[in-house]
Amino acid sequence: MNNYTITGSFILPSLGKVYPTEIDPSVTLRTMTTAEEMRRMQSSDYPYKVMSDIIKECIVSGPDINPYDMCIGDYLFLMHRLRIVTYGPQYTINTVCPYCTSNNIDNINLNDLEVKQYDPSILEYQEFELPQTHKKIKIRFQTPRMLDMIGDKIRHHKKKTLNKEINPELLYTISSIIETIDGDQPNILDIENWVQTLPMMDTQTILLYSDKLNNMIGIDKRLEATCDVCKLSYDTSFRINNEFFRPSLNI
Repeated sequence: MNNYTITGSFILPSLGKVYPTEIDPSVTLRTMTTAEEMRRMQSSDYPYKVMSDIIKECIVSGPDINPYDMCIGDYLFLMHRLRIVTYGPQYTINTVCPYCTSNNIDNINLNDLEVKQYDPSILEYQEFELPQTHKKIKIRFQTPRMLDMIGDKIRHHKKKTLNKEINPELLYTISSIIETIDGDQPNILDIENWVQTLPMMDTQTILLYSDKLNNMIGIDKRLEATCDVCKLSYDTSFRINNEFFRPSLNI
């Protein structure tokens, strides 16, 4: 049987510098197969693990780290590059003009999206002091595994509690990203109790720093579009839709 596999080689945007042990950031990916697409389409309580496993299988050569444990910027970068290797870079998105509210269809090249690479200044957003309790916090980069674990804890919380008025997502998100408090690594029970008593100003500060930290590495989602009707330019953002892994063809 003929081999129609296509490969592409890339450099992780983290440059391998955000992990406990620095890794080689060079990665070569092959195209997805029908079998892997069938796995991707299967519903799961752990969607990040499913996609991470597919990416891992499509890595021809790369660092000794599971995509499930990569920072979210590296993970999303590999997902984008896997789509490009498999289907090509052309991608169709729908946007709404904020001026005349017209719907616009734009064709973009995924290779044209800017990739934000590691810069030492990123460490400024990993350690900081909270504005009200004045605790010194160090936070982790989010990983696909962490996001699946948050979803798992939310499901377990809903099953075991009768209080349906509380959404625990905030609690589990904050608890998972805090690495140390005043230099000490807290245990899971202590950190969840501590987070629940935090003033909201401190909680919001942690969320903002975490969002900034995670978004400093990886695909830049910012896009500029021009309305087909009023011809004005406007800012929009990249979104994954059905065209990402099941692109339509002009036939």
